[in-house]
Amino acid sequence: MRIPFLLAVSALLLSSISLAQSTNLPAVSAHFTVHQGEQSVGTASYQIQPGADGYRVTAHGNLRMQDLAYAFSKTEQLDTNLEIASEGLSGTVNGSAVTVAVHPDNHKLALDISANGQAYQNSLEWHPQTVFVPDFDMSSYVVLLRLAALHPGSALWALIPKQTGILLDAKLDKQPDLQGTFNGASTPVRHYTLTIGSVTSDVYSTSKGDVLEVDIPSQGFAVVRDQFQLQPPASPGTNPPPTSTQQQ
Repeated sequence: MRIPFLLAVSALLLSSISLAQSTNLPAVSAHFTVHQGEQSVGTASYQIQPGADGYRVTAHGNLRMQDLAYAFSKTEQLDTNLEIASEGLSGTVNGSAVTVAVHPDNHKLALDISANGQAYQNSLEWHPQTVFVPDFDMSSYVVLLRLAALHPGSALWALIPKQTGILLDAKLDKQPDLQGTFNGASTPVRHYTLTIGSVTSDVYSTSKGDVLEVDIPSQGFAVVRDQFQLQPPASPGTNPPPTSTQQQ
């Protein structure tokens, strides 16, 4: 049976609109609590705001433990392909101020870093699916999940704002779905394992890619979105890394 021309065009337009909607990041904000074992040791939050030229992402977080006081604030601009247009990070680690700025420059990522009273410049290879990943920045997981969905089978990269900048491949593996409660309602939960360098995290999200929880078993942390709980809850562990290795 031949499909009438107008119906075929309408179907094509509807398909295009649906695809465009599925590839966009919606405007959203979220707040999380950082847990170590049974204790709440910090908070994290982010806000994503779409615009005509891409996305503005702001994120904040803090962590306060016996021998570690850490806080950060990030302002990020992504283009319409979720590629880095600019990154600005400021923070403190045990009272020492750190700032990091990143922007693309001639197919490289240029970094300007100020830490421990000294300034550093560095240039790293540019890859299209690169995500800026400060410690406890939950928005970075949202971007990673969306890039993985948009580019299945393509390599993902994590830009870690430590030392003079570290670029590592990020491997995201799908695990069986789980169940949880969010805002008082039962909800299916997508489960992924994310490996960046030597660190593996468990990432839990909705089917739309909204991050609900990130657990880092080797470091003993679980970062849980407000009003969310896995069924049954995960056990992230109890042993954090030595604070001497912590540096934004």
